[in-house]
Amino acid sequence: MNRTGYSIKRPSSEWQVASVVPLEAHLPNPCQDWLQWLSDRWDTPTQQVLCDILLAQTHGRYLLDQITFNHLQAEQAAQQPMNQGRVCVLEPCYLRLESLARENDVPVQHLAGKLIQDHLQGRLHPHKVSLDMEISDGMNLRRDDDDLKVHLPELLISQIDELGDLHGFTRSDVIRDCLALHVYGRLRYEMWTSEGNWRPKRKVGADEAQAFMDGEIRFSRGRATLSDTTSQDEQLKSPHRTPSARAEFIRLHGKSQDATRVFMPAQLKKHLLQLADVSALPLSEYCRRTLITVI
Repeated sequence: MNRTGYSIKRPSSEWQVASVVPLEAHLPNPCQDWLQWLSDRWDTPTQQVLCDILLAQTHGRYLLDQITFNHLQAEQAAQQPMNQGRVCVLEPCYLRLESLARENDVPVQHLAGKLIQDHLQGRLHPHKVSLDMEISDGMNLRRDDDDLKVHLPELLISQIDELGDLHGFTRSDVIRDCLALHVYGRLRYEMWTSEGNWRPKRKVGADEAQAFMDGEIRFSRGRATLSDTTSQDEQLKSPHRTPSARAEFIRLHGKSQDATRVFMPAQLKKHLLQLADVSALPLSEYCRRTLITVI
C-alpha cells in the first residue's frame, strides 16, 4: 500500500549493482506449509516470500522497503523454480548470511532456514504455532486498551516515519506492528489479520479493513531476531546489562529523543513485559532495542 506520489530513497550503490546468488535454505517442518499459506494469501511466489524474509532478517525492514519499492529484488523470484528452500538472494544478503554462519559455526543453509523459521514463529511460544491455531489470543488484540512510552534515536524515528509515509501508516502503527511481529511472528500476525482480530492500520475504513483481511494490503515483511551487528543482537538476548554495553549501544545509534507514546492491546504489552523480564531490561529499553533490530 503506497501513497500516491510518495517514494523512499534508493539503497546504497552496492545494492543497486548487486548480483543474484542462489541459496538452498534448509527449512524445518512445517515451514513449507506456512510459506505456502503466505504465498497463497498474498498471491506472491514462495521464492519471493523467502528472499524477502531473508533480506529483512539480515538487514531490516527499512532496507527491504528500499529494495522492493525501487524494484531491485523482483528478479529473484524468477531465477529458478521453487524446490524446497531454493531461492536467489542479492549478494550483500548472501555475504551477511555467510558471515553470521561463520560466527555461529553452522552451515549457511541451516542458518537461513533458522532465520526463516524464527521470523514465522516469533518470540512468544514458538512451539504453539500452527495453521490450526486457536483464535482466542487474537481476539484479545482487537482493542488498544493500554499504552507504553518508548524513547527512540532520531535516525530510527526518521526511518519509522518514512515507512509510515510509504504505507499510509502513522508512527504508532509502524511501531505497534513491528512489536507485534517480533512477539507473535509472521504466521500468527497474518492469521489474526485475516480473521479481523489484528488491524495493522488502526484508523481504517470498512473497505480497507476488508482488504487487509484478504491479504491485499499488508505492512512490509520484517525480521524478528537478528540485528545488523552481532553485538546488538547479543545485547538484546543477554540477561546481563553492563554500563559498557549501554555506552556501545548509544555510540552505535545515538541518544534517544523524547518519548513516543504508543497505544496497543494490553495483551501485547503484557507479552512484551515478559520478554523484557527475560532479558533483564526495562520495557522501554527492550522495545527500543527490538525496534532498532527489526527496522
